[in-house]
Amino acid sequence: MRRILPAAALVATLLIPAATADAEAPSCTRGGATLEQASGNVRVVRRELKKTGKFQTRREALSACWAPTGKRFRIATETDHGDDLITSTDVTILEGRYVGVDILYMGGISESARAFVFDARTQKQRHNSKICEPDTDDHTGPDDVQFLSGGGMVFICGALWIFRDAAQKAPEMLEPASALPGSLAVAGRSKAFIDRVYWTLGDGTVKSLDLSG
Repeated sequence: MRRILPAAALVATLLIPAATADAEAPSCTRGGATLEQASGNVRVVRRELKKTGKFQTRREALSACWAPTGKRFRIATETDHGDDLITSTDVTILEGRYVGVDILYMGGISESARAFVFDARTQKQRHNSKICEPDTDDHTGPDDVQFLSGGGMVFICGALWIFRDAAQKAPEMLEPASALPGSLAVAGRSKAFIDRVYWTLGDGTVKSLDLSG
């Protein structure tokens, strides 16, 4: 026989919380993290870490977080040793999904730089500047870097290199080191997510590349 619920019971049934799958995602700033940047579904947060050596004066983690799920992962660790080593990080969020990371380590008369692109939705590293290591002078890593729509990256370490988008597996050389490329700049058409890259050569020539295809 079909059972009819009383009105009060029916209302109570409708007010039962949604299934676990619909539960609110964990906060990206959980555990004492502070918000550094936000764009679209991406949040970049910072939190203090326990120092691992007696000479460390600061140790902090930068993490990217996909807000719909609350899943976060580390994209950089900043560690200072007084004035002997100072670490700084520039972060660029692209299209509310990709995160460009430019890390600079400065110590004494030398410095080292590294660049990465991460996909915050999949929590995967897409690109890095490993091709720039090692170098032969007091600077290791890219001398200049710009991040591109679609998860790309363009950078200079002697030669001019480009990852056109997140899917490209290996960097493409746009200019050899002998051409002395420099002065990277990117102009973007935000609605279409299409960039144009500009750079100069040692003889003063200005060149550009339209990434529309």
